[in-house]
Amino acid sequence: MAAVSLCAPSHAEAASEDTQLERLNSAGHTLKWNWNPPGRQERYGHAETLVQAPLAGVRTQVLDFSHYKDLSGGKFKQSRMVGKEGGNTDVYFQVPVMKGLLSIWYVSRFTPPQVPAPGVEMVEGRFVRGNIKDMHIQLKMRQIDERFTVMSCDLYVEPNLPAPQSAVDEELRDACKDAVEAIRDKSQGFKGDVPFVTPPASTPPAARAGQ
Repeated sequence: MAAVSLCAPSHAEAASEDTQLERLNSAGHTLKWNWNPPGRQERYGHAETLVQAPLAGVRTQVLDFSHYKDLSGGKFKQSRMVGKEGGNTDVYFQVPVMKGLLSIWYVSRFTPPQVPAPGVEMVEGRFVRGNIKDMHIQLKMRQIDERFTVMSCDLYVEPNLPAPQSAVDEELRDACKDAVEAIRDKSQGFKGDVPFVTPPASTPPAARAGQ
């Protein structure tokens, strides 16, 4: 899987939606990597996972801003809603760094769900203020069928503190993985991965009547 992660950025840029599902089903677990999304110079963390839940159920968890602390894998010291206006929601985050010696904090403004394509919804958060330079997050949901949804996260954070890019990369992709897996488990009502299986075709009523 290390080889998959190293190759994933170039694959992701050219991948079709069917290829994304095939990639996740083949891996059997959440995938994560770092990349520069199309049209962006900044280096983001990325993670994607397959959720056994309809898109509406996944959306409910993505919009549950009052429980965003649960998406951090225990890394957030604090996370709470601090404002709501015109459909946008401001969320405050505080994250300990350097083994708790310092903390970074920021407020992100999250948009209502956008629909960039049929069966696809995205919630975006952008930097408002804090003791970092910038941040941006995209939480994307894509409906596979009435049973399954692909959940993905892209995250960029530019700290004020000097840090090697390799360390920043690791934090970003791990944070994305924590987020999509927490949303997956909450949406499903249980933890873990479930492979996508095409449901058997139903027998037409006329055919059943003639049996």
